[in-house]
Amino acid sequence: MTVRVVGGRERLKRIVEEFLRELYDYNSVVKQYGYYLKPYHVVTYKTASGIKKYYYYGRYWYRVRYVGKKGRTSLVKWEYVGREKPLRELPDPPKHPLEDTVFLVEGEDVLLRDEDYLRLKEYFKGLKIIVEPEKKL
Repeated sequence: MTVRVVGGRERLKRIVEEFLRELYDYNSVVKQYGYYLKPYHVVTYKTASGIKKYYYYGRYWYRVRYVGKKGRTSLVKWEYVGREKPLRELPDPPKHPLEDTVFLVEGEDVLLRDEDYLRLKEYFKGLKIIVEPEKKL
């Protein structure tokens, strides 16, 4: 089953904004090791019915390498290093409430797998929920 949360996009935006404050603090600590943690990855598809964006929430580690300057601007290269913490000595990152969640945004609505909705339903209190037939997310 797929769960549609009518107007759920705004709630997800608030969850992410709150988490990002914690993540900025964390990244300011781990940058001294040359690493950076990104909380999500977005994949965009163009389809006959319009553009679809898939959001994958998790831990995406990158190594940041400075490769010189162009004028007064520093040039950096981002290298993806995986989903696991790259060095044991790094402090543990804050837990993201949407980690390992995949959802589809359609307008202002959010479509989730039923198991993801059950895990996150507290965040969607007061919003209209529609259970739909299985939809590939």
